[in-house]
Amino acid sequence: MVDTSASRLTTLPRLEVGFGYFGATIALVGTLRTLNHDQFIEEMRARVIRKTDHSRHEFKWAVFRPAVSLLPPKIEELQVAMGFLLSASTPKAVSIQLHDTATRSRADQNLAQLRNEFAKYLMNNKILIRDVVPSERVALYKKFSEAHHAAVTKIWTDFDRSFYWEPGQYELNVEISTSHPTKIYSFSYTFVLTPPDSELLRANTVYSMLAACEVPDVVFNFAYCELVETTLGS
Repeated sequence: MVDTSASRLTTLPRLEVGFGYFGATIALVGTLRTLNHDQFIEEMRARVIRKTDHSRHEFKWAVFRPAVSLLPPKIEELQVAMGFLLSASTPKAVSIQLHDTATRSRADQNLAQLRNEFAKYLMNNKILIRDVVPSERVALYKKFSEAHHAAVTKIWTDFDRSFYWEPGQYELNVEISTSHPTKIYSFSYTFVLTPPDSELLRANTVYSMLAACEVPDVVFNFAYCELVETTLGS
């Protein structure tokens, strides 16, 4: 919550922590409200700091998702994040996913390399992926990974190095930039990742590789963390 003499912007988020196809992600789920006058939300960004070693990671808003859904959204339900008007008369329910662009770039490179290796395997074995029924795609991926064990292992190892959601306490700083008036609203929280949370998120490395090789209906893991607000900012 931010409170000034001119206006107030509030958010009551639930934090979703992810890792996988888009690298490291966080998602804020809650309600945005402005009092006294309308405001145009230009951007949202965040910084996550791990308490044990003070490592920092920067996040930028990436996609809007259905705010009312309890299930992970489908790709076609995602919308590119962009500025929007927040009305003083109508609070807005939001589900906004932010991406660590550094780990997303690494994930893009690793998965592109994997797709290239998989395409070569299909071509060399005269396999058309459209002829492989969905129920047999996992078995096909296993045959491919066994045939190209060294290359697949190297890609997995490099991808896994970008994983940093280790168990422990984290600090989350969120900034929301507005125009008319131009202002930055700041929110600070802490959250905790448990060892089971960390293990489930790390498993998404393999699930991302399966999805990159056209295995359908891959289900990714997320950690849902309680946020403890630590300061009020403006």
